[in-house]
Amino acid sequence: MSACVGCSPPGSPPFTRCSPGFLLPPALEDRTDRRSGGDFSDLDVLHLGGLAPGSGDDYLDDAARAPFALTPATAGTLPETAVVLSPMPVIDEIAPELRSDPRVRIFDQSDLGVSVRAAVLRLLLG
Repeated sequence: MSACVGCSPPGSPPFTRCSPGFLLPPALEDRTDRRSGGDFSDLDVLHLGGLAPGSGDDYLDDAARAPFALTPATAGTLPETAVVLSPMPVIDEIAPELRSDPRVRIFDQSDLGVSVRAAVLRLLLG
């Protein structure tokens, strides 16, 4: 991981870049991984991004997208205190029957995102 010079507030330690466009404060550990097998028993937060089927050369069939989805089987390995996040709209990364699971916080994430974006705009635009 590399430090992102100029991205942190003056007088504070630099943020750590863990993936393109995403910054974490140094105190947080980046545990991004590409696991297979669906064992999520050691996770606190699972963030899923939907993979649209695409078309042409970018086409991904259901079998190619399936390992990146939360299913009843993989949800069974998540701790009860884990949080599942995903940007809206949800494509097929979270099985429909799991969207009411209390660990799935996609609607909270969406609702809070509006306030955060409004605050950032107010800060930037004065």
